[in-house]
Amino acid sequence: MTSRKEHIRNIEKAIEKLKRDNKKVGRRVTSVTPIERILNVYNVRILGWGINDSTPGGTVNYQLGIYNSGPDQALGLYAHVWIGLRFVHPTNGTFLLNDVDTRFPRLTGPYRDGLMVNPGSSEDIFFTLDIPSTVERTSYCLNTCLFTQGPVYGDLTVLDRATWLINIT
Repeated sequence: MTSRKEHIRNIEKAIEKLKRDNKKVGRRVTSVTPIERILNVYNVRILGWGINDSTPGGTVNYQLGIYNSGPDQALGLYAHVWIGLRFVHPTNGTFLLNDVDTRFPRLTGPYRDGLMVNPGSSEDIFFTLDIPSTVERTSYCLNTCLFTQGPVYGDLTVLDRATWLINIT
């Protein structure tokens, strides 16, 4: 079984990789702080993300890092991404009922069977968000919900969530 110190070292390595990957392509990176946050509540958490700003009619490229601190493989993981008006929600249930800016696409990935993350390791999900040419030049709340689908269709468990700003200039 992986110790807490080993998990913290693995998380630090995964964050550095996320930073290197995104620096190469000019995206900014945000990651969990303090690192101990990722080891609480659920075994699978959002580790951090890399994202670029864009212009009306442009594209936002988004890399989502996910870490598994649990003893077992995490299977069937998905992330849902949307632009919405809410910034803070007290519970996962109300987060999913978030106001949605329908001018932007809603994205879910990865395809088919979802993502698998081995114990003590991280994996990434990549999204490309097309920005409509008619939107205002301002900041928008980009929301992400990390979830797993149970054996019954529609039986979802929310594992983590995040909201941050993208700038459309």
